[in-house]
Amino acid sequence: MAATEQESSNDNDSIEAIEQKKFQSRPETYNGADRELYCWTQTISDIDVRVKIPKQIKKGKEIKVNLIRQHIKVDLIESNEIKTIIDSDLPWPIRAEESTWSLVPGEYIHISMEKTLERWWENFLIDEKKINLKHIQPEKSMEDLGQEEQMKIHQMMYDQRQKAMGLPTSEEQMDEKHKPFRKQTTGIKAERRKKKKKEGDSDQQNASAASTLEEAKRRNPKAFSIQNPIKAQQEFKRTQDIKEKRIHLPEVDRSPLEPPPVVVALIGPAKVGKSLLMKCLIKHFTRQKLTDIRGPVTIVSGRKRRITFIECRNDINSMIDVAKIADLVLLLIDAKFGFEMETFEFLNIAQVYGLPRIMGVLTHMDLYKTMNKQLNKRKTQLKHRFWTEIYQGAKLFLMSGMKNGEYIQRDVQNLARFISVMKFKPSTWKTAHPFVVADRMEDLTEPELIRTNPLCSRTVCLYGYVRGCPIKSDTPIHIPGNNISALPDPCGLPGDRSTKTKQARRVLNEKERLLYAPFSGVGGIVYDKDAVYIELGGSHSHRPSNNNENTRPINEYVANILSTKQTIEEKVASSQLKLFADSEPIVAEEEQEMERRKMKFAKEEDVDNDDSSDDVQEEGSDEGSEVDDDQEEDDEEDMDEQEEEEEHSDEEPEQEEFGNSWKENISKKFAISYVPSKNINWTQLVYGDHLNKTNENSDLEDNDSDDENVEVGGLFHVSQRKRINANDQEDYTLKTKNE
Repeated sequence: MAATEQESSNDNDSIEAIEQKKFQSRPETYNGADRELYCWTQTISDIDVRVKIPKQIKKGKEIKVNLIRQHIKVDLIESNEIKTIIDSDLPWPIRAEESTWSLVPGEYIHISMEKTLERWWENFLIDEKKINLKHIQPEKSMEDLGQEEQMKIHQMMYDQRQKAMGLPTSEEQMDEKHKPFRKQTTGIKAERRKKKKKEGDSDQQNASAASTLEEAKRRNPKAFSIQNPIKAQQEFKRTQDIKEKRIHLPEVDRSPLEPPPVVVALIGPAKVGKSLLMKCLIKHFTRQKLTDIRGPVTIVSGRKRRITFIECRNDINSMIDVAKIADLVLLLIDAKFGFEMETFEFLNIAQVYGLPRIMGVLTHMDLYKTMNKQLNKRKTQLKHRFWTEIYQGAKLFLMSGMKNGEYIQRDVQNLARFISVMKFKPSTWKTAHPFVVADRMEDLTEPELIRTNPLCSRTVCLYGYVRGCPIKSDTPIHIPGNNISALPDPCGLPGDRSTKTKQARRVLNEKERLLYAPFSGVGGIVYDKDAVYIELGGSHSHRPSNNNENTRPINEYVANILSTKQTIEEKVASSQLKLFADSEPIVAEEEQEMERRKMKFAKEEDVDNDDSSDDVQEEGSDEGSEVDDDQEEDDEEDMDEQEEEEEHSDEEPEQEEFGNSWKENISKKFAISYVPSKNINWTQLVYGDHLNKTNENSDLEDNDSDDENVEVGGLFHVSQRKRINANDQEDYTLKTKNE
């Protein structure tokens, strides 16, 4: 009976040995086993398992692996249904935090686990059939051995090869006498070695001193308590100040429950990679590839965040607009070329309107592939220069290279992660003023109207998210650049004027020396509180040209004044007004009040006196328009009498004034009322008759006498000169020349 049991056990061992031999022949079942759902192999310290899966499983999100200290569970997720493959306990514990798993699409799941204890497992799961550990190969591999053991084995193998070839072994080679190596004791390298040795010794001394100090503190803590309270107070105050600086004032969050998209602007010089980076970021977030990007692009980056990407052009106006609305700025820099003027211009503009969050991106890094040392030096240089402009520690990302015409996915992923988790500080001005960034525009003008008149006014509809505070329906909106026109430069540079010679002149001519000071009376116009004075520039500026062409006045204000044909009074007088549609127009002159003048009558005696005075006046005018003092007195008396008669006539009743008596002696009355103009001879009044006498005597006297001053009335002196006849004048001039 015992013999039969021994024979059956031997048969079982032989069967297990044959089965284990099959397992040992395959690397995935070496020192392990092959089961229906999985196969496993092991070493003394770890175990590897391959779980078989269907061919349609090709993504990691369709698998769920749960590893605990002494339990394993593997699930498959197919069409929202969970299918469990393995759910069992392990015979021995494992280090779950050191264990990993990976997927080979459509084939198997590779699970690598590290054992807690170094021992051989008989089975992978508790409910699995055990293997016989006698039939495995429990020896350690070279990798499992220590470093010293590996060195000894290699030395033994080397000695065996040397003996087989008849060469000396390693020990025999050491016994041979060779020239000893002499270290260099002088020179730069020797001094460096000595310096390093001294520094190493000092570091060891400091470490030993620190260790002894720590030990002393542990032994006697009271001896190392606060010994200087003032110093302790200063240290405490310093730490509290640092903490206080980190505290920010609370700000009101005016953003709605569903905030508008975050504006991310890509700014940089030309040919730096703005469009390519924008395409890569859009592809990373949406898994869609855009070939041609025009205008803003809005995407959804998370459950509570949307992003609007805007590419800024290289002009000042675009930079100013972007600096006002951007929440995050990606500043692209060409690592090979360095910083350019567009970068510094935008930074200065952004500081004026409120500096947004800025992150730098270095492109064209693939040009430094074969120069690692130069690349690191360049990165450090650009990083510190970027920190100087922004702040210490500003984020600077590297686009290390390109693959298939796009940036490397790892670099784009790092940049996208920082964009998606970035926190923004709300600007006070932006939260208090509503604004709209138009991302879409439609022309609603009728096509027929555009066809008939291409220059007609258009009706445009703009779409965009409202940012800042809510906007009201009746709020007036300002469009940047609307109703703005360029004026001619009143004080332009000489380069604006075309010259015949293309050579640049360093000296200005007289026409190019301009002065523009409008409030100082220079420049053609003088401003005053009551009026504006225009300089005409002289009469020559308004004359027609020699070519008989109509020249336009230089000043537009003068041209407007010259073009007017009527004065303001004439325009007002000729103005018309219609009270009704069928009525005739009323002219302003007709509505003026009529002035009623009373007819003035004079006595016949006054008429006779006036006639006599007129005769005297006519005689005096014929004789040289000389008026005597007596005649002036008579005229004054006549005027006084005439005024008295006017007063007397005013007192008479109106019936007599407008009666038939006014027709009598009408010619005499008109003669009385007519007062002729009197030409006063001021020479006669001042000098009298003495001047005429002197003139008559001067003709008779000899012309050779010198000029004499004749006194008149004791007040004036009449200068008398020699008179030369026209016939004698030529001879006189010849005579003077001969003399």
